[in-house]
Amino acid sequence: MAIRRQVGDRAGEGGTLNNIGGVYDNQGNYGEALRYYKQSLAIRRQVGDRAGEGTTLNNIGGVYRAQGNYGEALRYYEQSLAISRQVGDRAGEGITLSNIGATLARQENYLDALLPLNEAFNLFESLGLTFRSDSVKEWIQGVLRAFKATAPEAEYQQQCRNSSQATSIPLAELCPAE
Repeated sequence: MAIRRQVGDRAGEGGTLNNIGGVYDNQGNYGEALRYYKQSLAIRRQVGDRAGEGTTLNNIGGVYRAQGNYGEALRYYEQSLAISRQVGDRAGEGITLSNIGATLARQENYLDALLPLNEAFNLFESLGLTFRSDSVKEWIQGVLRAFKATAPEAEYQQQCRNSSQATSIPLAELCPAE
């Protein structure tokens, strides 16, 4: 970090601050993570690093989600999503969509969660990012199981069909018969 500052590499400094925030985030030290992410965000905005800005906004959203502040998480995810789409960062778009879906699922907004999750799945599939699409598929399955516990069987079956059609995941994989 000191070298980046010495040579005036502001973009690199923004990236390094984001990475330091990630370390604190992974350790569960959310206050420090936010402190570094917000410093990173300010620099990335200052230097016009739109892709980096989108990544950092997504990371800030993740901290708020981990803290259970879902409204704030969604606010940051929506900003990240808009930037990812503007700059053509398809992988970043998929990551943010899956985070939006996961956050909505944690709020028990199961039907709302399926749309971004289905979209993220399709994006990752189109990019050949199987490890990401497999993870999102598990989220979709979990959301459908949770929805089944709260909805009439006919509604559950309809949502299974809708998600299967939206993603081309076989119906039997999404909603196995019991």
